[in-house]
Amino acid sequence: MKCGLTVAPLLMLSASAAIAADMLPLTQGIYVVAGTPCEGASNVDTLSYWGEYNGINDQRTRCRVTKLTRNGSTYSLRRSCTDIRAGFSFDDKAEITIRSRTSFLLHRGSRFASGDRTFRYCGPKVQL
Repeated sequence: MKCGLTVAPLLMLSASAAIAADMLPLTQGIYVVAGTPCEGASNVDTLSYWGEYNGINDQRTRCRVTKLTRNGSTYSLRRSCTDIRAGFSFDDKAEITIRSRTSFLLHRGSRFASGDRTFRYCGPKVQL
C-alpha cells in the first residue's frame, strides 16, 4: 500500500507536466505578422511563445496563462502579465485561433491586437 501512495503522486505530476508542455499546439519560438520578413522584423510585428504556461508575449511583457479554454481550434487565454519596462502587473485576455503548429490568428481585443492579425513562425530566436 505504501508503494501505491508514492507512485500515484508521481503519475499525477508527470501527467500535469505533459499537459502544461502542450498547452498550445504551437512550435516554440518567434512569430511575426504574416507577410513580414523574419529578418529585421520590428518589435511591433513580433510575438513569442515558449510553451508551458507562457502566454504569447510581445517585447515589453511576460505573460503566464492562468486559465485556458478551448473551442475547436480557438483558445481563450486569461493571463497574468508583467510589463518588464514599467514594472507593473496586470491581467488580461487573449483569444487565438491555431491554424497550424507554425501559424495562428490573434483576435482583436487583446493587448497586442487592435484588429485580427495572423502570425507565422520564424524560428527559435529573433533574426536581426
